[in-house]
Amino acid sequence: MTLEEVQKKIELGIDQSQVTMEGDGCNCSA
Repeated sequence: MTLEEVQKKIELGIDQSQVTMEGDGCNCSA
């Protein structure tokens, strides 16, 4: 998963806690 995909998921309302755990070593908790 790319950073852009993570950001899109967050913008679409995906649970940020899941995104941070599934991110490829990226702390995308913004």
